Amino acid sequence: MKQTQSARPHNNAALQAGTGPLWVCEGAFDALALLAAGVSRVVAIFGVQGWHWDWVRQVHELVFALDADAAGPPQWRALARQAARRGKRVARLPPEAYGGHKDASAAWAAGAEMQYDGIRG
Repeated sequence: MKQTQSARPHNNAALQAGTGPLWVCEGAFDALALLAAGVSRVVAIFGVQGWHWDWVRQVHELVFALDADAAGPPQWRALARQAARRGKRVARLPPEAYGGHKDASAAWAAGAEMQYDGIRG
């Protein structure tokens, strides 16, 4: 089902509220894995085209925790450039943080301890 302009959320208080960075990942299971790993503010998107900057007007810091696959780096770079143009501070969760797994969900399912203290911008 294609989402229309009127169906798109307009007041995203849950994304705007809170302190610290908002973590952005590529799927609902990745978001759940990050929550389980102790990340308190996380949102799941489905590709760069699934992101809308009006959702995070008042968010100043973003951490992109995208998949460690061929599509991840280009998506991270595109979103990082767009974020920087909007005056947002940006970091990324490097692929090594997933302990050799494809994404946060796979790392969590395998019992790998995700390392995200050294987030790189």
